[in-house]
Amino acid sequence: MTKKWDAVFIGSGLSALTCGAFLAKKGMRVKVLEKHYRIGGYAHSFSRNPYRFESGIHSVPMGPNGYIYTLLRALGIENKIETISHNCMYTAQFGDIQYVIPSSPDALRPWFYEQFPNDRSDINALFDDMAFLYKEIIDPLFRFEKKGNETNPHILDKYQKQTYKTYIESYIKNPELQNIFFAQWPFAGVVPEIASTTFFTLLFYVHAVEGSHYIKGGFGMLAEGLADVIREHGGEVTCSSEVISLCKENGKIKHAVLASGETIEADRFISNISPDTLLEQLLDTESTNRLWVRRSNQLTKASSALAVYLGFDNDINALLPENILFWYKNSDFTKMNKRITNCDHTSNDHLIFLKTPHPEQKSTLFLMKFANESETINWATEKDHIADSMILDAEKIIPGLSSHITCKVTASPQTFRRYTGNSGGSLYGYANLADRYSEARIPMQTFIPNLYQTGHWCRGVGVWNVMESGHTVAQRILAENII
Repeated sequence: MTKKWDAVFIGSGLSALTCGAFLAKKGMRVKVLEKHYRIGGYAHSFSRNPYRFESGIHSVPMGPNGYIYTLLRALGIENKIETISHNCMYTAQFGDIQYVIPSSPDALRPWFYEQFPNDRSDINALFDDMAFLYKEIIDPLFRFEKKGNETNPHILDKYQKQTYKTYIESYIKNPELQNIFFAQWPFAGVVPEIASTTFFTLLFYVHAVEGSHYIKGGFGMLAEGLADVIREHGGEVTCSSEVISLCKENGKIKHAVLASGETIEADRFISNISPDTLLEQLLDTESTNRLWVRRSNQLTKASSALAVYLGFDNDINALLPENILFWYKNSDFTKMNKRITNCDHTSNDHLIFLKTPHPEQKSTLFLMKFANESETINWATEKDHIADSMILDAEKIIPGLSSHITCKVTASPQTFRRYTGNSGGSLYGYANLADRYSEARIPMQTFIPNLYQTGHWCRGVGVWNVMESGHTVAQRILAENII
């Protein structure tokens, strides 16, 4: 050991990089350890010449007055990140019926009024309640205060007593209109019948207020921008540095041991990896906490996916104008969830189309359906068969699409587990379910005083939430330093 750090991060997802950037900017000595050859977690791209594919993230609310840009301005890197507005928040398609929900905050309510003139009063009531929740829960974050539900948990009582489905139904009586709000569920992978009202309400309304965006150059630009803050303030971000154990002394973590045999000593450690990996692999049995293990085991992991990365020989904008399309065979979301849970891939009842809005790049498409890792499926042999069935159905939805495919890369739940370390290849950490236990999730302060957890295991999913999680952990650490 040649140097002791103030804070060492295990994993380099956006949550860890956000936290590390704020700590480094305040003068702390920060080191980030990433086991892979590049940083960012899902915020990175990969190439199959001449194509570049986003590995996972395609849309983030990043309006200039939004929360993420508030964080970027605080770090002084807002001018390093250039966004491209998506042409829709999402497009919901049930069979052949399609609804293109605008991404512009100014256009959203007028669009709903135009499409559903007889439901105007219901629409206003729902949006007003969403605005109330946003103001109470989210507004404090812009002032770098505690999240609203931490200072006044009673605000959430109304929302935690129901599912997202029953919440929408309590305001909207028109089933067709209800389905438009239900259709956003792929953003977090939980169907409305079991989904958290708080999370999905804010998910919709944050996009409604802050817009829907892509980052020019890919979401890896955001990861690199945050990493640059760490480096510019004397920190280090190192790849191919896998942590294999954390060693405890006098009740605290003293150092991390890398696969190379190197040891890294620090005053505190922040885990941005799966709590399962942390508890079962990095800590010895004596260092774990039974209550924490039980809590982790009782929380439901979010689904993984079968994803097909497609490259085309022409511009596919004429065939697929919308950047984000959620297609459903019907609106029986409960049945869809049952098929996902049971790993039933005999047919496709939902498909997700995510297109990169980058005019300088050759056309690519991320085609996906939710899937769970299962011992009953040999993904090595089956993933391409399932992918081909998805492409066949995509051709029926968008005629002419398949004839222009020149590149195909398929990823299974095992692929996502291998590259992220997430249990079961989970896309979103723990599932955002409606029960109170799932709302609580994993605490950011672990049972070891100088060990923290951050990322989508603690907060909700998505770039917005994981960056909020990282900033919150940084605030707590800095407050402890002052004390």
